[in-house]
Amino acid sequence: MAVDLEGRDPGLAGERTELAWLRSAISLAALGAASIRAAPLPGLLILLVAVGVWWVSRTVRGPERRPGDPRRARMITLAGVVVAIAALAIVL
Repeated sequence: MAVDLEGRDPGLAGERTELAWLRSAISLAALGAASIRAAPLPGLLILLVAVGVWWVSRTVRGPERRPGDPRRARMITLAGVVVAIAALAIVL
């Protein structure tokens, strides 16, 4: 008997991934809020990145999305590029 394991979510991996995205967004928001007083522009950039991470987590993980969906891959790539550019802007 052949079982289709391609679309199956083993255990609670999806929920753990979603919680990891959410924790990342919350920690970035806390860092941005804490740094606004010392440096307003980098603090705002960090807050914007936190909103972007939260938005990507809501967009990537959804009931209609499948692991092989090309839109999902593009969204993850876009999120990585945005976070890298924001990190570079904060460092500079």
